Amino acid sequence: MALWKVLPICVLTFPLSAVEIGGSDVDPGANLSHMVLLTYRQVHNSDKLIKGLYYGLSDQGEHAALAFHNACHLVLETLPFLVVLLDLSQVYVDADRDGITDMVSRFTGEIDPADFHIIMPDADSYCSAPSAEL
Repeated sequence: MALWKVLPICVLTFPLSAVEIGGSDVDPGANLSHMVLLTYRQVHNSDKLIKGLYYGLSDQGEHAALAFHNACHLVLETLPFLVVLLDLSQVYVDADRDGITDMVSRFTGEIDPADFHIIMPDADSYCSAPSAEL
């Protein structure tokens, strides 16, 4: 099993109460489109890693959300696998990164994105070849 690097260092324990969603009540996920990206998207590591991107309601405001993306060979995936809405203490998991939330949870303590990464269907094979497509 390959090691993952997490950037920036952010320990936001795996939620105790997670609810799987599906059927007609599927939540499309946390909407970050109205927020301002406060972190650079560039990846400066040639291995695979998890990168956290902070979002705010304005470019001078406090952090409102944190989105965790996979990166492989200097390329950051477009869609995050984990979004944390800080003001609502809510976590949205999109394990297959298709833009539709697979699980919603609340958190009261810390969140380690690596705990959520293991539920991804391609977690073991992701970024295993030098020319892996994202």
